[in-house]
Amino acid sequence: MDTYAISEDAVALLLPDKVTPDVGRTVRALLRMAGFAPWERMEAELFTLGDASLLLARPAPPRTKRLSGPGPRLRGKIS
Repeated sequence: MDTYAISEDAVALLLPDKVTPDVGRTVRALLRMAGFAPWERMEAELFTLGDASLLLARPAPPRTKRLSGPGPRLRGKIS
């Protein structure tokens, strides 16, 4: 596995020979080795071309909160 870039905002890895690591464990370990705190949640994408794969990971955005009360809704009854 060749590491291409590690920052507190993203991890990019080039994986030879169709290697499929445990993404969460691998990204957390790489962040710790680079001196960054692991992310609580992450999003990852895997792109393949021939025998190589590119893994891109980044922290997931915060979860949105559910609205409470009589505010406008995207999916709701229209009266």
